[in-house]
Amino acid sequence: MSTVNLKAAAWMAVLALVGCSEDGGSEPNDSNCPVVVADADCDTSKEPIVFVHGTYGSGDNIANVALLFGSNGYCQDRFVAVEYNSIPIIGGPPQDLDALIDKVRADTGFGKVVLMGHSQGTGHCTTYLADPDHAAKVSHYINFSGTSMVPNDVATLSISSEIDIGNMTRHNVNVEESNRITFTDADHFTLAASADAFEALWQYLYDEAPEYRTVQCGQSQVTLEGIAETFGTNTPQAMGVIEVHELGDSARERGTPTLTLTADAQGRIAPFQLKRNVAYEFRAVDADGTLVGHVYYPPFKRSNRLLRFLAPPDHALVAGMTTDNVTTGPGHVALAMRYIGGAFRPDLGHSLTIDGSEVLTDGNTPDPNGTVGMFMYDVESDGASSLAVDFSAPFVVGTDVFVSATDAAFVELNWNGTIMNVPNWPSNEGLVSVMLP
Repeated sequence: MSTVNLKAAAWMAVLALVGCSEDGGSEPNDSNCPVVVADADCDTSKEPIVFVHGTYGSGDNIANVALLFGSNGYCQDRFVAVEYNSIPIIGGPPQDLDALIDKVRADTGFGKVVLMGHSQGTGHCTTYLADPDHAAKVSHYINFSGTSMVPNDVATLSISSEIDIGNMTRHNVNVEESNRITFTDADHFTLAASADAFEALWQYLYDEAPEYRTVQCGQSQVTLEGIAETFGTNTPQAMGVIEVHELGDSARERGTPTLTLTADAQGRIAPFQLKRNVAYEFRAVDADGTLVGHVYYPPFKRSNRLLRFLAPPDHALVAGMTTDNVTTGPGHVALAMRYIGGAFRPDLGHSLTIDGSEVLTDGNTPDPNGTVGMFMYDVESDGASSLAVDFSAPFVVGTDVFVSATDAAFVELNWNGTIMNVPNWPSNEGLVSVMLP
């Protein structure tokens, strides 16, 4: 039995749903876009938003909400996030939060921003707001699952759930009941990712209901940008290239890439454009030319400035709890799965089938607040799926799922009725990372 090393497991699970173009219109034959909310027509009167993620998180945790904001006319390039080492035992607070807020204020011309924090990020936000000079730069604070006191009378909306961490609500202690929203069965990550959370935010900030609760198409050429960084510690990665291929009829044959992307010294990937509502493959290739992983998204619909390419942990303790446990070999696929809307919840009726077989069970998704990333691979290399848990870590589970890689083929993923087809790359050639819509 072999295991995925830090290099070969690169580019775990990433996220993007995107859009932008020059003409602002829907392509004539694009039946998937009955509505187009163009970036060029966004409402420039709305304040910018700055998001601070939680433990094991990154800026992409808020991406679904950002897409919904954009679908209702918000300028998505004004929805930004700060990255920091979020592993509590080795990390610390984001040192550049104030600098980022000042940059956003300067770039947009607004004196204040809307600040949002999730989980561990709520503590960093309230610490930031304790300085009166900092608080003066914030018009509203959005608290996703945090109990800290909000200082300096900053207007606050607190969002939690009856089954938040510890199966209890987590609200700011000094926020009045009228500014508390408590969901019944939302998981910890859904609090900062769901359409319900988005609707509550929009109503609070703008005193009206949003027009759309689902992601609407942007312009006919989508625009993406983001950061390449390690999982958990969020160390910037300036390694190798990412080849972008339009996913056609061949499962594994590849020609010249549509685009080749590189990250700068801070891990940032400059904006680039692709076709709207077209499926793509992103192939991570190391500096020495070695293929290290494959990433797939749903067909891109509109702009997302919060794309994150997550490389394996650069800390041995974190890697030992996650990627080092994944079995690899030439005969089976190793999948790294995430869901844009939060945790995997079979208790709420979530279903994921792989080539027609259900792979989510109450046994391999035991914690409604803890199953955010799922690694699926042939644990014993025996060609069978037991669906048993092989390892678990905070918010991550590894489970025994066999998907053959012997002959090149597409694997059908059916997530709650939405189908994605991804190639069955052998696991010894890297993870197949998938973001589910």
